[in-house]
Amino acid sequence: MRNPRFIASSLSATLLALSPLFAAAQSSDATQRVEIRSAQATPAPRLDVRSVCPQIQAELPEALASAWQQVGQAGTVRVQFTLDGQRVTEVTPVSGPRRYHRWVRSAMDGVACQADRAQVQTFQLDIRFVDIYDNPERRAVAVLLPQ
Repeated sequence: MRNPRFIASSLSATLLALSPLFAAAQSSDATQRVEIRSAQATPAPRLDVRSVCPQIQAELPEALASAWQQVGQAGTVRVQFTLDGQRVTEVTPVSGPRRYHRWVRSAMDGVACQADRAQVQTFQLDIRFVDIYDNPERRAVAVLLPQ
């Protein structure tokens, strides 16, 4: 009969040699239980704001003139907004001087828009606040739209 210590050490060596196989089997079971979901990509905001809000270049500077008088800081505020038919919703200033953000939200609520589609659409535009003392021929507030 073999020595019990020899049998125990042989058994330990065998289990040690097989442990990577057990670990691989366990990890393959774990990966089989992982659920992968793909998120639907959000479309980029539309830039053709003038097509749905034709008077925006006249309305916004007038609505934001008091903001310029209160804050007096030059800068550009990038805004994203959602248009649901005729209603402007979810106005979000993305960048620019934070001091203008609440005025921009309020002014965007008053913009007249008309979408030709019934679906909800997201748009983006830049509003520039300019120091008219540096260049008196410019308006204090300008809406920048792609040509």
